[in-house]
Amino acid sequence: MTHYVVIGGGIIGSAIARELGLRGTGKVTVLEKESSVGRHASGRNSGVIHSGINQKPGSVKARMCVEGNRRLREYCVKHAVPMQECGTLVVARQESELPVLDKLLAMGRECGVPGLTIIGNSELKEREPLANGKAALFSPTGAVVDSPALLKAVVADAQAQGVRYRYVHRVNGIKGTNISTTQGDINGDYVINCAGLYADKVAHMMGLGREYRIIPFRGEYMEVKNTDIRSMIYQTPDLR
Repeated sequence: MTHYVVIGGGIIGSAIARELGLRGTGKVTVLEKESSVGRHASGRNSGVIHSGINQKPGSVKARMCVEGNRRLREYCVKHAVPMQECGTLVVARQESELPVLDKLLAMGRECGVPGLTIIGNSELKEREPLANGKAALFSPTGAVVDSPALLKAVVADAQAQGVRYRYVHRVNGIKGTNISTTQGDINGDYVINCAGLYADKVAHMMGLGREYRIIPFRGEYMEVKNTDIRSMIYQTPDLR
């Protein structure tokens, strides 16, 4: 039986493990260095389900973003994962920014993003009384998901397909398909690197991508109380 070993139990590693389990093509093992999943980026992010309005038309990323938006929202509904389908607003604060909205609208429609409209100041104020702008691009498929809850659902889904999670298994070295961990060696026919911010280090263990290094950036969140904000609100991007 083919043995797939996935390094990293975050949302990417768990989603791949789930898919392999669903296909039933072999044994699947996930190696996670922490004592539980979601201790890093997969459990500590904004949870935005992007609609795809600013992707390059015709690109794989654009197609995946639009299709992924639809499928992820469907998955959340099916598995009762908390999600807010609040929509996205890109606000033009100055007259000079209005052409950017037109370009985003054209790009989004070419990518297949559904329901895109440009709204004026009065409708913007109706939707978001605290937002100030000349106009805005509204994308109704933008949403926010509870990231830890999503990961928990995907892990449970993967385990239901026979995927085995091995926690506190930090990878120390890789030779071919032999993986050395803090809990002993594991052999697999295929090794899949989903180690997140440590993916470069895992790749280097494989002798790959030594010219690349991940430089992480830490984001900060502020909680704003007693405000009536219903949508995700963005300023117009620089599309150059």
